[in-house]
Amino acid sequence: MLWELRHTPKAMASPRACRSLAMVLGMLIACVHAQGPSSYNCRMAGEAANSACGLPYALSNFQGNFACDSEVLVGRPKDIGELQTLVESFPKVKANGVGGSWWKQNFCAGNDSQSINIVMTELQTTLDSILSPPNPEQWRGAKPPSTFPIQVDEQSRTVTVAAGVPQRVLLDYLSEYRHGTQPAGWTLPAFSWFIDQTIGGA
Repeated sequence: MLWELRHTPKAMASPRACRSLAMVLGMLIACVHAQGPSSYNCRMAGEAANSACGLPYALSNFQGNFACDSEVLVGRPKDIGELQTLVESFPKVKANGVGGSWWKQNFCAGNDSQSINIVMTELQTTLDSILSPPNPEQWRGAKPPSTFPIQVDEQSRTVTVAAGVPQRVLLDYLSEYRHGTQPAGWTLPAFSWFIDQTIGGA
């Protein structure tokens, strides 16, 4: 799914708009040193989970290494509207998934409070597909809603996937997509060795 990111409207420069924006951002953003439940494990599958992982609350890779500077913020938007607000509000933005990175400079949006890493796994429709992997059989004879994070087009042999969906979830879904033209299911022509990395932000 493609999303359009817009520039901040001029109207948002008014004092009232700035106060409203500050309130919204306060609800959407947590500092990287904020602690979250240890059971999250970067939204990775059980066999791949690492207890050292801090995402989606702390900015380090899935092994707890290569952490971002403490000034960098972490955003966990639940929908596209919240995502757009965060993107429009910071000059330096980086998308993250499950922390499948071994390079701080590539993983972190910056090194100050003008930087924000946005954890794409927290978009509600994406998170639902991670916590409860979908079975494509449910769409037999029907088309998934447009908000569903995995859209298969058998005619064009393509799949459109929301940012934040782990490759493992995608590959499992495609392999079970057997009710259409391919009774053996589908796969991708190429994918990373580390299949728990996500689409659109490792």
